[in-house]
Parts: sequence; structure tokens; C-alpha cells
Amino acid sequence: MLSRDPQSYKLYKKSRFYLGFLLYNMFMSKEEDLVYIREHQNKINDPAMSEFLKSHPEKVMAMTELKKTNFYKKLDEQDKRFRSLIPYITNTKVYLTSITEQTKLSAIFLLLHKTIQTWEAILLLSKQGFYHEAMELSRSSSENMDLVNMFIFEEEDNNDIKRWFDGEIIGNKEARASFEKSFNSGEFFPENVPVAKIMASMYGVMSQYTHGGYTILLEMINIFTKDFDFDRSVGFYRLDDESDVFKNLVNKINYSLILFYLKIVSDKDRANELSRFIPRSSEPMSTEEIKKNYQKHIKKY
Repeated sequence: MLSRDPQSYKLYKKSRFYLGFLLYNMFMSKEEDLVYIREHQNKINDPAMSEFLKSHPEKVMAMTELKKTNFYKKLDEQDKRFRSLIPYITNTKVYLTSITEQTKLSAIFLLLHKTIQTWEAILLLSKQGFYHEAMELSRSSSENMDLVNMFIFEEEDNNDIKRWFDGEIIGNKEARASFEKSFNSGEFFPENVPVAKIMASMYGVMSQYTHGGYTILLEMINIFTKDFDFDRSVGFYRLDDESDVFKNLVNKINYSLILFYLKIVSDKDRANELSRFIPRSSEPMSTEEIKKNYQKHIKKY
């Protein structure tokens, strides 16, 4: 049962608010995407890029090393944050009678613990410049967290949880719809907001990595060598530019854990401890900011 003391309820609302508008400003419209493709094609076909590599190979190498260094610094910051969350993830086991019990708690326990393994794999791949592969795993982990949030807000005897334990795959579309229903339950947001559509936008972007989207694959062509990124130098450029994906994944896990401790096990002390790991730059937008920017965002689609 959710604690209704003012501090806990404020944290609860803030956490749900953030998850509803995760990665809100990370999208390009279809028109912007086409412009980006044409610009990148032009760079690939520009002979000046090859000439620059021949004339200044050391500068090209130095630029790559700078991007790698910048990315490592950003990744290390998020890795430290994630490791601060691990004790709160592993602590969820104390609430179980058995790992094999088919309960909401067990489902959340399994999905949360999967994030630890996935994060370690993301680190291994991204430190070697495997941009696409790290992004695919980020998408996988993000979808797991969508299931966690779905289960947090659904009743214990909900059919979706039963289906999941029966081995069915709960699609992300279902998880998004479930979260939208919870988001617009009346206790939190005063008007119906198509949160599922906003979340679907990010899902579509991340699906490009899994399903071989042209834009994403084109990015992996080295504009200097005119070849695929076999040495993964381009990977470090992309990882540095898209590092917010990892930051937002850690934020998503952080906020989901807050909701778990507030709503599922009523441990407001741990929830408040977890709130301290949220950087101020990642605080949710205010209701007024959401309303102001929402229509602008939706017009892109």
C-alpha cells in the first residue's frame, strides 16, 4: 500500500511523471531524419574527407581518441550511479518466499536482476566501441523496465502477469498501454495524455538498431575511409553523441526502483535514499513545461 505522507507521495508522483515522458526531447521528425540521411550521404561522398585523412591522419586519430575519452568519462559516471542501485535491486529478494513463486514480486525480482547482467554487457561492448550492439542491449533493458512498471501498477491477479508466467511474451505495446492507463488514473495527472504514443516514439527510434534501419546503418560508414566501421572509431563518435541513452536507462531503473519501494513494499526510507541518486539535470519537467511542449512534440508524428 502506497504511503500517503506528503514527502513519499510527492516522490511517487515525480517518479511516475518522469517515466511517462522519458527521453522526451530525443526524437527527430521524419523530415529531420531525411535531411540527416542526405547530409550524411554527402559527407560520405565528399572526396575532401578522404584527402583530409591522407594529409592529416594524426588529427583524425586524435579526434577519435578525444571522443573515446569523453565517452569513457560519461560512461564511468553512469556506471557509478548504476552500482549505487545494485544493493536496492538485490535487496528485493528478501520479500520473496521463493524465487519460483508466480507472484508480482517474483516477476519484478527477475526483471530487475536481469538489468544487472545487461548493464555489464553494455559496459563490455561500449568500451570496445560496439555502438549498435550496446544500443540494442539498452533497448532490451529499457523494455524489461517497462514490464517492471507494468507489473508494479497492475493487480496481483492480473491476467498479464499470469500470461507472463505461462511463457507468453508481453509486447512493449501492451506495456506502454498499461502504463498510460495507470498514468491517467486520475490520482496523478488531471487530463488524459497519450503517454503510450510518446513512449512508442522512443521505441521506434531504438528499434532501428535491432531491425537494421537504414539511418542507423548509414551512420556506421566512416566518412574518411568510405568503408564500414570495422575499427569501431565511428562507434566511439556515436557512443559519445548518444550517451544520454545510457544516462536515461539508469534514470529509468532508478525511478522504477523508487516506485517499487513506495508502492509494492511501502519502504519510504529506501525510496528516499534512491531519490538522492537522481542528478538534478534529470529531474522531471514540470506539468506546465509538459503541457507547453507536448503539442509541439506530437506534431512531429
